[in-house]
Amino acid sequence: MVEYHAAIRVLLQSIINKASVSNKSGAMSPEDAMDRVLEIDARLQAAVKELEQHQKFQTRIEELQKQITEKDQIVLDLAFQLKGVEKVLEQIVDEGRAKLKSIEEADAGAVDPKDLVEYSHKICYTTGGPPGWGGDTPLVTFRPPAPQDDEMRSGLLYSK
Repeated sequence: MVEYHAAIRVLLQSIINKASVSNKSGAMSPEDAMDRVLEIDARLQAAVKELEQHQKFQTRIEELQKQITEKDQIVLDLAFQLKGVEKVLEQIVDEGRAKLKSIEEADAGAVDPKDLVEYSHKICYTTGGPPGWGGDTPLVTFRPPAPQDDEMRSGLLYSK
């Protein structure tokens, strides 16, 4: 721009010198000055086109950077979601392991079905009445689930 301004000044000065009668021999002619201005103008127009192209590239770069930032945010969101899902899956696996361990322990200490049936026969007389018992008839071979008053009074705990 400074060079362009200086060339215009020289052009105007040469026009003034040409118009005046006293033209100095070292002064540039208006035609030469005009050629120089046109040359500088052509370089300036080329620089402007190059600048416009650069601005288009810069705009595209900024758009791509914005898209990259958006994609990065999406990736971060997905990473946080995956981390949450990982924690949930870890809890499920831990619960499954605990259940498997309890199943293995139960299998290791399994109760013999004969023992279970024998124990159920032992306690069946104290867990309920006989089939068809209405509650108003006396229990003959069955006992109530809790000790009765006369049993409590005859026990060792009552005497103390």
